Amino acid sequence: MRQPRITQLFTAAILLALPLLLANCGGDSGTTVAPTSIEGNWKIAAIKLNPGIDVSPLGKVTDLLTAYGLLRTTTCLTDVTFMFKSDGTVTSTNPTSCKDNIAEIKQQTGIDLAGTNKWSLAGDQLTLTASDNTKLTATSTVTSGAMVWTYKRVIKDLNGKDSSQDITFEYKRI
Repeated sequence: MRQPRITQLFTAAILLALPLLLANCGGDSGTTVAPTSIEGNWKIAAIKLNPGIDVSPLGKVTDLLTAYGLLRTTTCLTDVTFMFKSDGTVTSTNPTSCKDNIAEIKQQTGIDLAGTNKWSLAGDQLTLTASDNTKLTATSTVTSGAMVWTYKRVIKDLNGKDSSQDITFEYKRI
């Protein structure tokens, strides 16, 4: 099985974060959403990697959100709003800053920033299903203002070295 490269990791991180942030983007439906519900609108606040990996010219990288912005010279990841809806779907905004990254993200992760993905939560296990049925399951916690989810992935760095990484996404409710 081919191991993902660092650009694929960044792309996967972006796409995996999207479905977790999306929900309740409609008007007042008369329904109250619990503060610990995944439903609502979210933005990525951090993407962390433990242990870090070597990325030229940045050196050891543990903060993927910052590294992605520096390497790709875009604010795409922090510009996207994810809407997690009560019907189990997640959609996202498609900001101008992401227009050059949509195809790459879809190709490498199966998640379409311009499409509808699905989410389900069983206990602390969040499963995201992309439009091509690619699935990602992460351990998640949700509070009134934040959502955090973590999953393991083997990553191939720019030197071709494989390492097992814990990838953590942090979101803020907006």
